[in-house]
Formats: sequence, C-alpha cells, structure tokens
Amino acid sequence: MSSKKKEIEKPYNIKKVEALPIIKKAREPAYDQLVEDILKMDKGFYEIMFENKHPKTIYQALKKRITDKPLKLHLVKNKLYLERT
Repeated sequence: MSSKKKEIEKPYNIKKVEALPIIKKAREPAYDQLVEDILKMDKGFYEIMFENKHPKTIYQALKKRITDKPLKLHLVKNKLYLERT
C-alpha cells in the first residue's frame, strides 16, 4: 500500500477577499407612499396589489408601517385589503 493518501475532494471552496462587498439598504418607498395615499382617501376597504409581489409579502411590509394609524390589514383568499377606519 502506498503511504500517500488520496486527497478527498471537498464540497466547498475558500477564497480570500480584500474587503466585504457593499450592501445596499433594502428600501420600499412605494409602501410608504401607499400608506400616505390611503390616509388621504375616504373610509372604506381597498384592495392592494403590486406586480410581481405576493400578497403575504406586501402584508408583512405594510404591517410594520400602519402601526398607530387608522388602518387595518385583511388577507382574504390570497388577496390583500387595507381598511381605512
């Protein structure tokens, strides 16, 4: 038998980098604008839709923005509604 062991291929790669890559802050000013627009409207229910965004994603983003505002979110049958109270 040979004294040299066969080198096993590793499932990962390691590479040295000079610095961390720059990370852009996630911003969704459209959500803030939506809340402002709804606050200017009459009381009632409004269906909210964004292109290429799932209603649950929009729900999570809006939930944080409507605290202390006269607004309520409703997720019904995979559709999102915003209630202006």
